[in-house]
Amino acid sequence: MWICNRYRKLAEELIKNYDINKFPKKIYLTRKNVKTRRILNEYELMEVLSKLGYEMISPEEYSLQEQFCLFYNADKIISILGSGLTNLVCSKETISVLGIMPNIRPEDTHRYITSSIGGKYFEYIENNKKNYVYQNSYNKGNDFDFYISINDFKIVLDEFERC
Repeated sequence: MWICNRYRKLAEELIKNYDINKFPKKIYLTRKNVKTRRILNEYELMEVLSKLGYEMISPEEYSLQEQFCLFYNADKIISILGSGLTNLVCSKETISVLGIMPNIRPEDTHRYITSSIGGKYFEYIENNKKNYVYQNSYNKGNDFDFYISINDFKIVLDEFERC
């Protein structure tokens, strides 16, 4: 918990020179620029999310200070679980996070971070094994991309949007 508070204080100091209001309140973090664990039907997903006001963000395209601003200003973040969510520690206590996770790679780090800062955490788990596209049969735990079942995702998204 103390590390989250320390990073939040650092973020508040680093973002003083930015117009925080130019950063979106609703963010979808994409993995389109990385090699694995990408959502293959992301275009279809964004059709749903953009209607709700979400902006697609590639964290690696922003400076560290800008990433702190993105996370600090956001009210809602949707993302595949991974390193792109590291800066959750800079978020406000009012943050709500919807983690997208394939059932072959469980993870609870981001749930812990979100609850540690006082935020709300939701999770969508893609359970359809037919939706996984493996790149390396020797490292199935990490080297894959996947489709998400949009209709199943919408059920979790509806609950997430009501919070």
